[in-house]
Amino acid sequence: MINIRSRIEIIESLLAMQTVQGATYAALECRSTIEAMCYERFAITNSHLSPADLKKWQPREVVRQVLEEANSRAAEPLVLMIAKPQPTHQVGKIDPADLEYMEIGRQSELRYVALAKLHHALSNVALHIKIPSAGSAVEIYGDRGEIEAKIRETIAEFTAASSGTMLMGSIESDCSFVCICGSTIKRKGPMLRAGQFVSCNRPECKETYTVSFEGDDVYFTRRAYSLECQCGKHLEVPDRMIRELKLGDHLVAECSDCMSQIFFKWSLLAAHRTPVWLASAGGKT
Repeated sequence: MINIRSRIEIIESLLAMQTVQGATYAALECRSTIEAMCYERFAITNSHLSPADLKKWQPREVVRQVLEEANSRAAEPLVLMIAKPQPTHQVGKIDPADLEYMEIGRQSELRYVALAKLHHALSNVALHIKIPSAGSAVEIYGDRGEIEAKIRETIAEFTAASSGTMLMGSIESDCSFVCICGSTIKRKGPMLRAGQFVSCNRPECKETYTVSFEGDDVYFTRRAYSLECQCGKHLEVPDRMIRELKLGDHLVAECSDCMSQIFFKWSLLAAHRTPVWLASAGGKT
């Protein structure tokens, strides 16, 4: 995990310059630290949540999706403790409540909503040039006082989170299946929901699956377009490969039997809708 205390030292050293330029660079360091703090909560769970499934890149949204799909306690303050060793002859005879425990590490609270607000505010006061009003000059830097005030707020949040010594994964049970590419896809079973899309964790794999339930059983259905080649062979193209096409791009699917090629391409089409009254009259005027 990142060393938050060292990040605070860097930010403080930039503020010590007592210039608007130093404050601006300190604001950039603050934003980078916020992103790193949020993204590492994803990193600790990315074996159970594919980067391809992240809906948004903003730090708050990444953490929110981690909480919903991979680890519901990723932002909570947690302490990991272990019981001290007991004499062999007493094992099994001692009440767990009477055992002496020692701390292994702790996960600090991640106030991701507050951090997200500061992430946005720092950008507003320091990292964007404001559009000038009529007759005014373009200012490269923001107001130093405003920038430093937001940085101090951010440092307070960093300080509160700096006591953490480790990040903890989810203890929820795993649900796994084998992707068509051969890799194993794992998700937290209790956090799955009907209709959810699940992507393979291998960056080069484009396979995705839809989650469904029948009683206590979980099913993962491959999302793909099925079509028949001119030779009669059925081809399947992963849905994600089609959806990632941009307007004007094309995708080629090649039949392994006859080697013929099928092209996929997004196209803009226009259609005229016949008015209801004209359609009911058989198209006559």
